[in-house]
Amino acid sequence: MSGQKIKTEIYCHNIAPIEDLNKEITSNSLKFGVFANNGSGKTFISRMFRLTETTKTLELNEEGNSPTDKLITLGHDSGNFKFKITDKRGNVAEQFEIGLRKQAIPHIPKTDYLFHVFNEDYVDDNLRSLDYDKDDKIDGYILGKANIDLSDDEERLKKIETEGSELSSQIKNDIKEYIINKIDNIQNIKRLKEYKELEFENIINAVDKESYNIEVI
Repeated sequence: MSGQKIKTEIYCHNIAPIEDLNKEITSNSLKFGVFANNGSGKTFISRMFRLTETTKTLELNEEGNSPTDKLITLGHDSGNFKFKITDKRGNVAEQFEIGLRKQAIPHIPKTDYLFHVFNEDYVDDNLRSLDYDKDDKIDGYILGKANIDLSDDEERLKKIETEGSELSSQIKNDIKEYIINKIDNIQNIKRLKEYKELEFENIINAVDKESYNIEVI
């Protein structure tokens, strides 16, 4: 697979100043730096990614306007944003789409990636509201020389690890019970070296290895 690269695709249609953008980037990693003139649309792209990390429910205001209306290009009633990552093996690692309509709450898709966006909106939400008082507690992510607050990510990772441990324990017990009830009563079965392959660790380690055809006689 040498020479293969990660392919990142981004599509914007009527996202504020960006009326049409369809870009494909090939790279060795997913770390990007974006440089562009003021007013070219960097912030609006970041706002589309930031929608995926929002923890509060979006609602129409009293006039029936959506908080995402300001993301749509002036003079248009709808916009569209698509993002796709294809890994070095050609597998789609991430893909989502966000469609915007005036005076409508968009569907925010679930994504396996965490997009941490530090833009002007972030500053407004976390710093300006506190008048930059360094003694106040700031919720969210802080970018700077100090540590980045990743408490939400750590909590999510802890939950995944717990669920994984519980699932592993359940699978191990199921395998053990199956061997005892279905295999151990076969005469001389434990003398075979292949019997060792039925141990839980060996089964797990073999999951990603080449599969073998089993023929029932």
